Amino acid sequence: MGCVTNAADQAGACVCNTDFTGPDCSYYKGACHDYCHGCHGATASHCEYCVEHAFKNKDNSAACECDPLYHGAKCQFPYETCDITCAGCDRTAPTVCTSCFDGYYPTGTACALCDAECKTCSGPANTECDTCPDGYYVSGGSCVACDS
Repeated sequence: MGCVTNAADQAGACVCNTDFTGPDCSYYKGACHDYCHGCHGATASHCEYCVEHAFKNKDNSAACECDPLYHGAKCQFPYETCDITCAGCDRTAPTVCTSCFDGYYPTGTACALCDAECKTCSGPANTECDTCPDGYYVSGGSCVACDS
């Protein structure tokens, strides 16, 4: 005997699977994924609506996922914003810079100001320039005027 989707043959009778009910076993009654407000299945791609700070992604699954600024089982915890000197950071440790803005260099956890002669640098000295402002070029780590 052939049973409908979400049902199984038990002693010659079709019986709905554990998390389904209704005359055709099409009503889901199981637990929803944590990112869901209402669902028709157990995974994040079965959400009717997403919880606050979550959204349906644009790929074919249309699954709910946390906004990039939030994390947690229900997308309830905001990530901290990066320290002002960081161009990028580990959002769970916002003072740990992963990249720096021009004019700053990484110190291991933060960003520190380059020497005023450098546009970008790898350290604090005027001999640690990586790039120079317009009209200057790097020579031996220092910025030299183009007309020199």
